[in-house]
Amino acid sequence: MEQSTRYLNKVFEQLNELSRETRNLLVVSDLHLSEGFNESEGVWSANEDFFFDDQFARFLQFAERQRARYGGAPWRLICNGDTFDFRQVGVPRDGQAAPGVLRTREKEALRSQNVQDSLSKSEELYGPGASPLMSGLRADLVYQGHKGFFQILAWFVARGNELVFVKGNHDLELHWPKTQASINRLLAQAYDEARGLKAQYNLDWDGLPENFGLAEQRRIFFLPWNYYEPGRVYIEHGQQFHGTDSQEHILWPVLPWDENALELSLGDLFGRYFVNQLETLFPLMDNYKPFSKGIKWVLNKGIPALLVQGNLLSGLKSLWGQLCHALKGAGRIYEKNRKHRQDFPAFAQKRRAELEKYGAQIDLKSECACALDALKSQPQLRSQKLLWGWLSIRVLEVAGILVLVLALLAALSALALVGAGVALLGLKKVMMAYSALGWIGAVLIWWLKLKMQRPEEHLKEKAGKIHGVLHQHGQDVKYVILGHDHQAHLKRLDEEHFYVNSGTWTAVIAQDKEVLQNARQFSFVRVIENTAHLMRWNDGGGSWEQIVLR
Repeated sequence: MEQSTRYLNKVFEQLNELSRETRNLLVVSDLHLSEGFNESEGVWSANEDFFFDDQFARFLQFAERQRARYGGAPWRLICNGDTFDFRQVGVPRDGQAAPGVLRTREKEALRSQNVQDSLSKSEELYGPGASPLMSGLRADLVYQGHKGFFQILAWFVARGNELVFVKGNHDLELHWPKTQASINRLLAQAYDEARGLKAQYNLDWDGLPENFGLAEQRRIFFLPWNYYEPGRVYIEHGQQFHGTDSQEHILWPVLPWDENALELSLGDLFGRYFVNQLETLFPLMDNYKPFSKGIKWVLNKGIPALLVQGNLLSGLKSLWGQLCHALKGAGRIYEKNRKHRQDFPAFAQKRRAELEKYGAQIDLKSECACALDALKSQPQLRSQKLLWGWLSIRVLEVAGILVLVLALLAALSALALVGAGVALLGLKKVMMAYSALGWIGAVLIWWLKLKMQRPEEHLKEKAGKIHGVLHQHGQDVKYVILGHDHQAHLKRLDEEHFYVNSGTWTAVIAQDKEVLQNARQFSFVRVIENTAHLMRWNDGGGSWEQIVLR
């Protein structure tokens, strides 16, 4: 039996266990748990974005108390992608230090698994790869820094509620059965630890089992793509609609020539080799949405700050090296894709058959499941045209900003010279040339903004297409719920159908402001019977409330 067949049979077993009874839903996404807090060293991981274990615990405790108000039925908590940020979890070798991550626990985890010598040179520098073994280790490291999060999830499940993980682009490693088994094992371990402490989070243990056993683990589900309830909701993360993050085959996202290796996206490569290192200099870098805003901030304010600190040359040299490394990685994967292109049709044919079977398991017609999959954006590492198009836009964007900055500096210099009464002479032509370049840069940036959709508008458009496909096949839903872009939204698709984005619990830097927006928004979607509300957890008030939409 092929590896993919065995994997999908396990998925189908889980889906058969998933109750078809209507459940009240809580949908969260984009928590981005990384290595968390190191109690022994008293510091947070440099790449951590989720600092809210206690707030999340109070949120789930409140939800449990509210069950009686909504008919007493168990909740189904759907973690809709990027619950974990495995790409930001690093494991250095003894004597080495992966950039921007903690050290002690990683070494201990490697020693406990006896795998230190299996690290590649790249893993020594950038942390573990995405293999089944290393992904299991990553899960252990996340647990060490977020024990409170795992404890409250285990308690919530033990109360009779269900927990569903949908994988996203930052936790694609949830694909591996070994990673899923690690999550289940860690939840059981967290449950035992929480029961021992009793007082942590003031949890009610009355009537709960002594151990987190098979009955509890059968209420935990790992879905490879989406969640669908006929007439009610369609839920998926949303990475499939951005070519930098999408997978050619979301159910089986492995390399066609190596089924023990995930097919990393362009976003994975740049996250691993460039963004993680960029965050050692600018910790809030990946909180800018879209990411191009972060690049603009680095050019306008980050680099001048490094100049003042005297770290400009060393910082730029390091970043240039990481950028080259990311580009080389992208080039290697593209070349391998090109070399194995003749194998793609047979590989795709198998995946389509699996897609049809999966659709039947979640009550989707096979042709409807295939049509939904066809809405994805083609991965940019699968196409030379798309790859070069993406790189060209990024280069043009950075070039436009640099030229604009140079023009402004030139204009200020000219004003200073004129103010001092110095004759410009030959400099006048130079200044005019810089001014012309400045206008070119400004026009270039303006043109790119016109051409590039805002991420939230792009996802709304895709939600409309999802609704259209479902409607066309007679499998309509009232709500299409996505995540991925961190922007909480509830928008009409038509009079009776809605697009909802569950937002994030991490900090977001606003599109045009240098302030943390929604740092304490704690947004989620609550679905009671056939009505969804976009909500936020008000931690100060100890309750949830609807988000005011404008």
